[in-house]
Amino acid sequence: MKPNEKIREVRTLKGFSQEYIANKMGVSQKAYSKIERGQTKLGIIALTKISDILELSLFEVLYPRVYSDKNARRDESPFTPVDLLEELLLQHEEKIESLEVEIKSLKELNKLEV
Repeated sequence: MKPNEKIREVRTLKGFSQEYIANKMGVSQKAYSKIERGQTKLGIIALTKISDILELSLFEVLYPRVYSDKNARRDESPFTPVDLLEELLLQHEEKIESLEVEIKSLKELNKLEV
């Protein structure tokens, strides 16, 4: 699950409309909708505002795979550093795998050009 998907999921679970969140953030509903669709890169200020409105930690928004639906509230199953390390390791492994595929493709392309 990506951060924008986590944001949409928690907003829906809490019964908030996009317009409600947008008003709380001081942006248009259209701009907020782009956040949920993953069309806008979020800066720390926007992430903090959304986290506060949805009562999530920044870690819950940034690393949504660490948390399940039952952890949508701060008072349940607190974040642990081990969870974050596991999430970071998984992300790095995925990136390495992606880069290895890209390297292989570039090597094959280079052979064709020689």
